[in-house]
Amino acid sequence: MSVYLMTVAYNGTGFKGFEKQPNLRTVQGVLEEVVSNILGVKTPIHGSGRTDAGVHAFAQTISFKTAKDIKDIDHFKLAMNRLSPKDIVIKSVEKKSDDFHARHSNCGKVYEYKFHYGERDPFASDEYQFEWPRFNFELFEQAMMLYKGIHNFQNFTVKADDVDGFIRNIQDIAVVVNNNHCVVTLKGNGFMTYMVRMMVGMAFKVATGKMPLDSIEKMLNNPIRDFKCYKAPAVGLTLKEVLYVS
Repeated sequence: MSVYLMTVAYNGTGFKGFEKQPNLRTVQGVLEEVVSNILGVKTPIHGSGRTDAGVHAFAQTISFKTAKDIKDIDHFKLAMNRLSPKDIVIKSVEKKSDDFHARHSNCGKVYEYKFHYGERDPFASDEYQFEWPRFNFELFEQAMMLYKGIHNFQNFTVKADDVDGFIRNIQDIAVVVNNNHCVVTLKGNGFMTYMVRMMVGMAFKVATGKMPLDSIEKMLNNPIRDFKCYKAPAVGLTLKEVLYVS
């Protein structure tokens, strides 16, 4: 069997998430059908992880196995893009080692959350937009920086348990503000279901004066799961990069 890695970008607006679900339009479902049609045999594909309904990806990675080598990778990529819908683009295809797996072989991810505060901007339709009489960007940044480092994030996911536990290392966080546009970039060794959206959502609550800054500190590393965690909308979130050891 030969193993291949595809890097794809997609606008998540028209999908019910990445993971294949019966009778729903998903990224995995669409791409699995296209790959299978081109190869002439049913071919399961495996993503580096799931993205929620409405979440975008700049560089999601997908692996699959074939019984025979793909003789012309450039032609395969061209065929994939011709048969895929307009809201998905295949950016690259490459052959990998036999033990490679898009999910199990990655060592981290980079996510980006974009939002626009103030008057509605028609050119920021893929960002979260909201109006609030008071939004303190300094408090927002302070809140986001609390997540940096190694923490127990069990209060920032809906998962009841996790095979890897709830400890994650958020290696880097950047908050960049340009007028009323803000881009938050998070790099970590792993992210659980809704984790990024809950992290940003709680920072929103702090920045708008609805919760004190120390509320986040109380939730981090706390084994008691009786906190209400607010989730930022999916529209602002993009999976920017999946990291692998060189």
